[in-house]
Amino acid sequence: MKHFWIAVALAVTLTAAACGSDTATTDEGTGSGVTTTDEAPVDGDAPPVSEPIEIADQVTVTGDALPAFNAEGDDEAVGALAPTFSTIGPNNALVEYAPGEPTILAFLVHWCPHCQTELPVISQSITSGATAGVEVIAVSTAFDVDRGNWPPSSWFEAEGWPAQVAVDSATSEIATAYGMTSFPYLVAIDADGVVVGRRLGGGEAPVAELVGLATGSVAAT
Repeated sequence: MKHFWIAVALAVTLTAAACGSDTATTDEGTGSGVTTTDEAPVDGDAPPVSEPIEIADQVTVTGDALPAFNAEGDDEAVGALAPTFSTIGPNNALVEYAPGEPTILAFLVHWCPHCQTELPVISQSITSGATAGVEVIAVSTAFDVDRGNWPPSSWFEAEGWPAQVAVDSATSEIATAYGMTSFPYLVAIDADGVVVGRRLGGGEAPVAELVGLATGSVAAT
């Protein structure tokens, strides 16, 4: 009988160890407030999934801000170094821009009907190969939970966005640094980090032109 109770006690101890701790912990170094847990899945349950990040708690922008964009006349930003930035994507992964390859930044706003038209156009340009040789990064910005099409992460997912999404802060720090005055708004940067063109969205033509500017096949204007 003594051996029986020893066996029962051992079985209980092993079962408790296999279940893990049910104490939730916070990932403190991201500034995202994402809560994770070390509890192992039990009885076939899926592991816990963090909620997508819609607004970044912390954004780092380095360098001089570009002049406010004016679609009329010469663009004062052409020839200037683009500011670099570091933020997160909806999946809490690091997203950043720094010189090194031709890049187009597409500033898109979830509640803007013109952006809702523009996003699938740019997405198609990427998947068709029209942006080959250029990194395209969407910047989700100018948030307003009361103006519809929320949350932005679901919008990008529903449209099948095939590239990175950089999540801006509540005060639109990245958009402000790049001189955004209206949207959709596109900025082309060459491999050296120099701004070669800025355009408002409007279908495939601005995207194709900015690809040419970023890669140097079209002269900067």
